[in-house]
Amino acid sequence: MTPTDGHVSPAAATGGLRPPVAAARLGSWWILAAATLLMLGVLGWRFVADPSLAAPTRDPAWYTWRANVVMDDDPASVVKEWGPGGLFSGGYRVTVPVEGALLQRVVGIDTYSMAKFLMLGVPILTGLALGAGAVRSRKDPVAFLTMLLATVALFLTTPYVGYLDNITVLFLLSLMLAFLGAARTSWGARTALFLIGIAAAFTHPTTCVLFGMTLLAVFVFHVVTSRFRVGEALRADGPMLLSVGLGMLVGLASWVVGIWGASASLKDAALPPPYTKSFFVDRLLEWIGSMQPVIVVPFIALAIGSTILLARGRRAPADTFDVAAAWWLFPLLGIASVVLGADTQVSGDPNSPVVPYYRFMNATAAPMALVGLGAFALIWWARTQRDRRSLVRGFALIVGVVAAAWLVSAAALTHPQIPWQVLGGVAAVAIAGLAAVAFARSERTRRIVAVAAASALVLGSLGFLLINGVEHRWVSASNQFPDVSVRGSLAAVDVVARAAGARPLVLIVNDGDNDDPVTHTNTAYGWAKTYTNVFRTGLPGTSAKYQATYLGSLENFLAGRVTSSTSGSIGYDRAAESHYQELQVREKTYPAPPAVFLVREYYGGLCNGVSDCTDASRQQRLEAALGQGVAIGPDVVVIQGPGLWSPPPDVIGQANAVANATVEALEHHPGPLANFPHTLLVIAILALLLVVPGGLASRWFGLGSTIDRFALIPGISVVLIMLAGVGTLAVWRGPLTTTKGWAVVAVAIGTGVALRFADVWLRRPLDAFGRFFNDLFAVFSNRDFSVLMGYQFLAQAGQGVVQGAIFKALVFGGEKGFDISVAPSAGYLLKVVLALYIPYTFLSPFVGVFIDRFDRRRVAWWADILSAALVTLIVILVVLPLGSGSPEHRTWPTVGLIVGLLVAQSVARIALAVKSAAMPDVLSGKDLLQGNGLSQAGGGLAQVFGIGVGTIVAGQIAPWIGVLFGAAVLLVGAAVSRQMRRVEARRHDTSLGQEVRRILRTVVAGVEEVAGRPAAALGLSAFQMLRYQFWGFVLMTFALYAKNLVQGGNADTLSQILSGVGGLVGGALGLIVAQRLKDRVPPIRLLLGSMALLGAATVVLGGILTVAAFAALLFVGFFSFFLGKISTDTITQQAMPDDFRGRAFALYDVAYNLGFIVPAAILSVIWIDGNAARTREILVASGAIFLILTAFVAAWSRRIRSDLAPRDDLVEDEAVELATSPES
Repeated sequence: MTPTDGHVSPAAATGGLRPPVAAARLGSWWILAAATLLMLGVLGWRFVADPSLAAPTRDPAWYTWRANVVMDDDPASVVKEWGPGGLFSGGYRVTVPVEGALLQRVVGIDTYSMAKFLMLGVPILTGLALGAGAVRSRKDPVAFLTMLLATVALFLTTPYVGYLDNITVLFLLSLMLAFLGAARTSWGARTALFLIGIAAAFTHPTTCVLFGMTLLAVFVFHVVTSRFRVGEALRADGPMLLSVGLGMLVGLASWVVGIWGASASLKDAALPPPYTKSFFVDRLLEWIGSMQPVIVVPFIALAIGSTILLARGRRAPADTFDVAAAWWLFPLLGIASVVLGADTQVSGDPNSPVVPYYRFMNATAAPMALVGLGAFALIWWARTQRDRRSLVRGFALIVGVVAAAWLVSAAALTHPQIPWQVLGGVAAVAIAGLAAVAFARSERTRRIVAVAAASALVLGSLGFLLINGVEHRWVSASNQFPDVSVRGSLAAVDVVARAAGARPLVLIVNDGDNDDPVTHTNTAYGWAKTYTNVFRTGLPGTSAKYQATYLGSLENFLAGRVTSSTSGSIGYDRAAESHYQELQVREKTYPAPPAVFLVREYYGGLCNGVSDCTDASRQQRLEAALGQGVAIGPDVVVIQGPGLWSPPPDVIGQANAVANATVEALEHHPGPLANFPHTLLVIAILALLLVVPGGLASRWFGLGSTIDRFALIPGISVVLIMLAGVGTLAVWRGPLTTTKGWAVVAVAIGTGVALRFADVWLRRPLDAFGRFFNDLFAVFSNRDFSVLMGYQFLAQAGQGVVQGAIFKALVFGGEKGFDISVAPSAGYLLKVVLALYIPYTFLSPFVGVFIDRFDRRRVAWWADILSAALVTLIVILVVLPLGSGSPEHRTWPTVGLIVGLLVAQSVARIALAVKSAAMPDVLSGKDLLQGNGLSQAGGGLAQVFGIGVGTIVAGQIAPWIGVLFGAAVLLVGAAVSRQMRRVEARRHDTSLGQEVRRILRTVVAGVEEVAGRPAAALGLSAFQMLRYQFWGFVLMTFALYAKNLVQGGNADTLSQILSGVGGLVGGALGLIVAQRLKDRVPPIRLLLGSMALLGAATVVLGGILTVAAFAALLFVGFFSFFLGKISTDTITQQAMPDDFRGRAFALYDVAYNLGFIVPAAILSVIWIDGNAARTREILVASGAIFLILTAFVAAWSRRIRSDLAPRDDLVEDEAVELATSPES
């Protein structure tokens, strides 16, 4: 990491054009405050005028009842599974509930005002953050104003209104954008990115992952544009990637660890509704239309174009803010999956694939950032362009864009259409601007007119978006999640629920049981979820765990049976069945007679199965249902009957009184100035929360300018309070009381104080940390090593994508989704594995000859090209004809898919062998061990990432798409391989025919050469031992025994968690240890130490068959194998001459495959399923034998000590001798 200067503002430290004095005045405190208050007034004036209004849309209800649970019950309960199939679960998406609870406990607002405050504040905070980032990039306060306007306007479009988790995480990620560029040199910016990353992971993980992929795309973009100089890209983007990545990993790891005492699955981060493709397409078009593409798209294009032109004009790379904002459009590519989605998706069928295309829209704030930049670019162009002809051409282009927008709107391609008056006004401004700049005589007049016209165009178009959103999608009496009547009903429910105690609280919900004739979707699932969320906002936080919903008719509930659709709707039947099962679980958990509630507004479906249903008959059926209960408030009853709990008369009277008082207070609400002292107190506490924590830490974070302090201090304060809230509840368990709420505030302020003096206690360890990573990645400054690693990583990623997609087709068939019912037998899969590993075991030595005898760059090129062509051919001949079927019991499809797997594995193994053979040609001395470590770690991550991408693409779209995507990755790898240099000691001029005729002889020569070089033989033998012990006996034994360590069928989950975490942490620690010791400890000692550690851990921990023991054993195993593997690679590379390294590492492939085959064969003979004693015997005995073998390797190493002396290659005389040898 680059050295830093904590006393220089990142904004001031960067160069760039400065605005004129008049524009600079727009960055004064009073202008910034006035603009912010104006936007706050636009959003909040209706709430001020009518305080009884709740937050718009129904989605905030989910966050409201979760905040109640955090306040009143054990916060850990909120992260557990809620509802049928996790319908109401959110895992550790807890920052919004914690914020809501703090607003109530500390600030003193009520339950239904919580969401209002958040929906008002988050768009403003996001606009401030993006505005500060834009000013840091463009050095002009006008960018702040345009960004604030664009952000607030677009937050009022359908994709964002009401989705509090989504907009909160977009605020956090937008705050990151402001610090990305400064992170190159500032520890304060890096710290900010790290802290924001943690908070974002506790807010919305899926959006975090997409943002992380965006930053990786920025890094890859810089690698490509720098002509694969990875070192340059790492210096530019490494600090931000490491800071953001570590922060998000800490947050996501806290999900699995269970920071509040209960772990949560990351799958709880998102739960798409089981609807049809037609439904999602309709919703997507609605969302796109609300954003008015004819306004947004031109501004986005202008922002990207101005970024490119500005970079060219300055002859310097574009600012990170601009580049990242442009690449953040990447999540919108998810919309394109609509083209590939299956039309046969079945609503409500759990085996049917679900791709909610429209939800990609609110996974990015790029439209806000780019529209704001585009609006600024237009004004900046008008202000700085002095050439008359350029101004005329520019305004002529604007007129053309306005005309095109008018035509698109008139064609009704999107809805709603823009009124002709708005388009006419914009067109008039554009034409007037064109005429004025064309005929104005003085330059000053032209500039004034151009700026005025550009400003009017921005204000007119974005102003329309803002006003349209306020009028049609913002809060109103009809657009709020509990209206006045429901608020009264919920107030009554609260009274009854408190009196009911620990018993099931059942809400009866019903909806139409027929599918929509256009989209073929039944939305009872969604309405049951919505009504339940709203209902729970009226429950005390301690009562939410008692609540369950019955979806169906009251008659069927009282009869104790599931309601079935009278029209055969799968969606309705699935939803009704799952809710009924959840109700049964609740009744078993709390066996007391249930309290059953029926709310008039939530009981629809009155015409289900009724012919000639009229409004009168519908009303009659509704009144009959309500008549079976006792009224506790307006339009809400508690059902009475045998086996049901009925509230006492005094409770009924109290509930009605509270409900009537609530309705009365809301209908005759006081004015905005009522209770003015309380209002002032709320404002003062909010100011304390938004200013003090971040203000104290502002110097550390480098907030030196006026705009930085004004715009970023509130965001930093919110992050510190979020983290203080989550952390305090992790240490101080129990409900978030008022005392605990103020303790959270004290922790946040204390953190701000600590960071204010961070130069004293934090800078030195951070500098040491930075120096370590600079040293760790220093070898990437070597261009040859960077290109070699790029080729290897792309080959392994391509292999992973292809294999992930093909394995999905083999295991789950070609149909979208992952239907376990079509999974083939274990015997079939075992045959597939054997067919995959055994052939390549015999092929590897011959591949090694090609690597040694031909130009390695050509071998790498042709391996990738031919592999991409072969897997594409397999798509045409096998995968496409397979369709949605399974290949089991079908010989040729199985053979074809196995060939595809073999091709993918071969290209990766060739890449690894080429890399290992060429590594000593690009690195020398002790850097070789470091290079091997980075190669091992990066290659593993690339392969795992590729497998994940291939599996997801194959499952959500189609296997053939996944395979073709993998082929495309291989083609990119082939292009990178052409950039390789110095990958061999000398050129090879013999022809292919000559080499093929003596291929067997050269294989034998390679084996003899390895055997004749004791150090290489030791390295290969030790690798084989490590492979047998860890990957064979330890990992396979764990996989076989895992089901006996857990209950409830979670063996696969346990295996994935322990092996994944163990691999990540163990491998990372191995990389760190190798870096720290490479200059002091020779590779042979690292090898022996890792072998001894693995053997001892297996003996000691192998006799303790617990989850903790296996977790420790896997961690030690991954650490030891990683350290041992890179040590054996280094020993072999230093021992073998360049002409034989390919064959030497081809033998590694044989050892790699045998490391699976031999232990599996032995275990198949001696394994006894579920037998703890036999499992202990296997582990302890294998560990003891491995220790004996370690002692043998140690003795062997002492005998050949002189052969283990580090050297980069053979001495010149020996190289010449080998070059002239016919056997080389």
